[in-house]
Amino acid sequence: MAVLITGGARSGKSRFAEKYAAHIGSRGIYIATCQPYDEEMKERIGRHQVQREEEGFSWKTIEEPLQVSRLLDELSDQLANEVKELLARQEKPPVVLLDCLTLWLTNHMLLLEDGIEANLDSGVQQFENQRIENQPVFKTDGKLHTHPKTSHPQTEKPTKGEGRRLQEEMEKLEQAVKRYPFPLVIVTNEVGDGIVPAYALGRAFRDEAGRLNQAVAASSSRFFLVTAGIPVDLKALAFKPEDF
Repeated sequence: MAVLITGGARSGKSRFAEKYAAHIGSRGIYIATCQPYDEEMKERIGRHQVQREEEGFSWKTIEEPLQVSRLLDELSDQLANEVKELLARQEKPPVVLLDCLTLWLTNHMLLLEDGIEANLDSGVQQFENQRIENQPVFKTDGKLHTHPKTSHPQTEKPTKGEGRRLQEEMEKLEQAVKRYPFPLVIVTNEVGDGIVPAYALGRAFRDEAGRLNQAVAASSSRFFLVTAGIPVDLKALAFKPEDF
């Protein structure tokens, strides 16, 4: 019963997901995978919370950056009796909104990297350090220079062992989404339409995000792409093999 919603940054996908969830559910359970690692992110999370409250729909927020598959199974058990009673009265069941898949994937990939040791703050800061160090800067001689590149272990491509562990986590989540029997809205990001990332971990993230999105989209009843605030139902427009 999952509905997947994708889009780029600031596309309006989260806002659409919240409105869609409010339309199909009696109340909402918001699974937040984002880690508030700096002040800007904390402010962004706060704005989203205020936005949800202003809509007048009842939300309960659960922060879970990693163990989403286990949480979905727990919610399935916890909500079973409530949903049965609501459906008997022909009322809407609670809806779960998972926002988002790509942050969940980021959290797992950072944890698997050597030297991170479950410290997401360190991983995010080192990503930012590398971005700054590799940016071009103008010197007084009028020539364009770049900062010297430094080695960052977390920018290496995951090893085979790490890759297997990541695949196991992805498969656990995919199966949990398939098992979840009640309304479920999932937000993800479309990350494959831009330039090829310059570092190995960025390329690995792009590839794994694409694979995860494909797997979840395949098992979803509806799949929306949101661009500039306009949602398009991709499954309704999709070309089917029988159309050949």
